[in-house]
Amino acid sequence: MKNKIYILAILAIFISGCSKDFLNQTAPDQLTSQNFWRNKSDAEAGLASVYAQIEYTISYWGYAEVKYVIDNYRSDLCEPGTDATNYPDWTQISAFSNTNSNTQTTQYWRSNYRGINYANQVIEKVGEMTIDKIPNADRKQIVAEATFMRAFYNFKLLCNWEKIVLRTKVITSEAELDQALSERSVAWDQIIADFNAAIPDLLSKDELPAANLGRATKEAAYGFLAKAYLYRAGEEPANAQTYYTAAATAFEQVLNKYTLVTDYATLFDGTNQNSTESLFEIQFSASTENGAYLKFPKQWWIGVSELGGWDEIRGTNFLLQQMKSEGQIATTGLYDDRLYSTLLFDDPNSGIWGYTYDEIFGVDRKIAFKKYLPATEAEMNQDESAINEHLLRYADVLLMYAEVLNELDRTSEAIPYINQVRNRAHMPNMIGTTKAEVKVQIIHERIMEFAMEGHRFFDLRRWGLLEDKMHNSGKDGASNFNLSTHSFFPVPEAEVLANYKID
Repeated sequence: MKNKIYILAILAIFISGCSKDFLNQTAPDQLTSQNFWRNKSDAEAGLASVYAQIEYTISYWGYAEVKYVIDNYRSDLCEPGTDATNYPDWTQISAFSNTNSNTQTTQYWRSNYRGINYANQVIEKVGEMTIDKIPNADRKQIVAEATFMRAFYNFKLLCNWEKIVLRTKVITSEAELDQALSERSVAWDQIIADFNAAIPDLLSKDELPAANLGRATKEAAYGFLAKAYLYRAGEEPANAQTYYTAAATAFEQVLNKYTLVTDYATLFDGTNQNSTESLFEIQFSASTENGAYLKFPKQWWIGVSELGGWDEIRGTNFLLQQMKSEGQIATTGLYDDRLYSTLLFDDPNSGIWGYTYDEIFGVDRKIAFKKYLPATEAEMNQDESAINEHLLRYADVLLMYAEVLNELDRTSEAIPYINQVRNRAHMPNMIGTTKAEVKVQIIHERIMEFAMEGHRFFDLRRWGLLEDKMHNSGKDGASNFNLSTHSFFPVPEAEVLANYKID
């Protein structure tokens, strides 16, 4: 204790003898938030930090363990595999027994807010850069991309939490840390405003340099803007027609600028990255150049033990029955192509890497995911996967646009867009013609097209089908589902404790 007092006394003498100017000296080569933004290279570096937070890709282990768990474990199409039982915070999400201290939801919340924080810095700091530091066109484009990403991160948060904290400026004081949750309508307004604000200065897909592949484009912004309107329409019936109309207008800016790939399976096995169907996808890479590390052993996480994987996620019986429900009516004489590309199931035509289902599984008849497994067995055995992940693709645009048209009582116009998606899978045109029949078909097609792509839970919620589908899914723990408490995650405990304006 005496030593501590002596040291403090020495420090006090030193401080009292120093001038204020001396104490405020800073190293001339030390970068701060004020002097970092010197040129276009710095602006691009700042923007890279914004993109780096996307879908938790910044975390090697967290990518699948956070994103996949949150996006898919609540769905009636997916369930935890055998090894997942070793991770209670994962299985609690699947069984709807998680609390606000769940590590996966906490990390997801933090990652998206980190992305928003970086986006705000780019929007403000690059926005202030003068023409002697960065060309005007480059400045506007970088700010537009950061604005798009802020909207994207807020959209992800609003899909998972009923209310979120809207942070639209760089925090410069401790007092600004505490901020109340915004009403849901206010959050939607901000997301829609940001997507709209980004569009004019984003490059179109045809203008984007090859070196910038994967960055936000004008078409991606229109697509997500339309998706935001569609989701909001499902939540606000009184204004639904207004939002459906706005969604249709936005979707129409994307129509016919993309094409569906011929072979559905190639979208997920690494052989058709950034395809003609891709509006926005995560750019994974086997390269570690300049310290980059955007890869993860995704194939092991998805793959079951019989394939050398860890068996963390499987398809449900409900998913298999839905995917088989139309029978073997494809022009190939088999089931829908998407079934064979999505699942390994008990069928003589199901297999992977030249092995049949029987050769892989023997007597243990699992419903295993094939989607996002690599095209070759050799790639399965590599340390990591560099297969990109889709965040928005043209098939989603077509089906959402069909849904919007149907809700606007333009049902006959909607059917051809559904058939485009079906025909790619060698399925015949749909049979129904009424508004109700088209709605049922869209629900079915979204199961077929997007299993394990993270859309299902949010689709069910906006359709008002969440409680019924959960209770009738047959999935372990789904009987725990309560619409009032499990439609959204609780605000993480860490945020509640740190933010005095949240109860």
